[in-house]
Amino acid sequence: MYRTILIAVILACLATAAQGQSMFEEPALYGVQHRPWSAATGDIDGDGDIDVCIANAGDNTVSILSNDGSGLFPPATQIPAGPNPHGIVLVDLDADSDLDLAVTNIPYPSGPDAITILLNDGAGVFNFHGEYVANDDAVYLISDDINEDGLPDLVFASTQANTVTVMTNTGGAMFDTTSYATEAVGAHGVVCADFDGDDDLDIVSANFESRNLSLLLNDGTGAFTFDSHIPVQNKPTIPVAADFNADGHQDIAANHWDGTQVEILQNDGLAVFTSVDMITTGTEPEELVASDIDRNGHPDLVVPNFKSHTISVLLNDGSGQMSVEDGFVIPGSGARGPRSVRLADLNSDGSPDVITVNHGANHVCIVHSLCCFGSTGNIDGDNAGSVDLADVIYLVNSLFLGGEAPPCLAAANVNGDLNCDVDLSDVIYLVSSLFLGGDPPLECIADCL
Repeated sequence: MYRTILIAVILACLATAAQGQSMFEEPALYGVQHRPWSAATGDIDGDGDIDVCIANAGDNTVSILSNDGSGLFPPATQIPAGPNPHGIVLVDLDADSDLDLAVTNIPYPSGPDAITILLNDGAGVFNFHGEYVANDDAVYLISDDINEDGLPDLVFASTQANTVTVMTNTGGAMFDTTSYATEAVGAHGVVCADFDGDDDLDIVSANFESRNLSLLLNDGTGAFTFDSHIPVQNKPTIPVAADFNADGHQDIAANHWDGTQVEILQNDGLAVFTSVDMITTGTEPEELVASDIDRNGHPDLVVPNFKSHTISVLLNDGSGQMSVEDGFVIPGSGARGPRSVRLADLNSDGSPDVITVNHGANHVCIVHSLCCFGSTGNIDGDNAGSVDLADVIYLVNSLFLGGEAPPCLAAANVNGDLNCDVDLSDVIYLVSSLFLGGDPPLECIADCL
């Protein structure tokens, strides 16, 4: 049995060989419809794999990319989604345990903006459920439980009306709608987080014309009051929230839409923000996301650069200091402009993969992250990236007791075997490293990825 497991480990390691030491594999392109704008990810058909949905602003559709289980996708199918869909979320709106769709509609050249609700039948088939009139230019959409009643609500900003709108889910995917003034011009993207430490979700909108952010505080019932403006140094369109410096408070990163930077604003815990860093990206950074892409337990940033046709990766050292890691160029020719980016583990290897929506080229670029980056040893694939006794137990169980294989075999090759073998010698090496003063786990070997 041991020999069988060892042979399987070696073959799997060789089969996943990468061409070089990098965070990413080669990009793959998947065609969608005209002028794709943003993406949402989730298991829409209940098969355990993460699928991808794309709002096509020029085609009145959402493209569905169904995961084949390995992180690859057959040609997309399209469903009607109202006029000019822009923002999109996947979330269980009607509490039936499957993911539904909500999209923002911006009719061109005229007509009222709207939020369209499409309910999932459980098999990944979406049916029109309802439409809610929205204020003008409702571009981006997010979902969160604003009033803590267990039902996901919807939140968006309206650029022309300069408002933030909260659609409170009353059950059955029905909504009550309330709008709040941002006291600014050019409200665009929004983010929800507990910024003032009172255990309820507040809202920040990015106002590109006013060059600031608007902070709206939750009174604890899901109603909001404008609190203050947070100055930024350029035109923000998308804010994201994360605890970048590990002090327990939700900080903000905002893009500079007509520049080449992302700005980090540190929260003192009372929703008072200070600009602490300006990080260079490509030209015209767009809908960035915060996620722990290198799995060291700290939120990083992934940024699509519309005019540079690139993706920037900003790695957090744990103190909130970001270093610019090599990202990648969107392949192809012409106006590839990545408008939006999402992260999801598409191939179930424990590492977040990158999905970019390329507005000018009518395709989606999917780039799988290499599961081992930097040092080996995180055998159980925990998100904190720690190497400890749990990894030893996982490896012993996998090799000798019939347990599951490590999600990333290259990370289990702790002794740097050039043949990519994972066996008893790795267990011995790891025990020595952790408990007997031995050398630390070695770097990931590119040829084992």
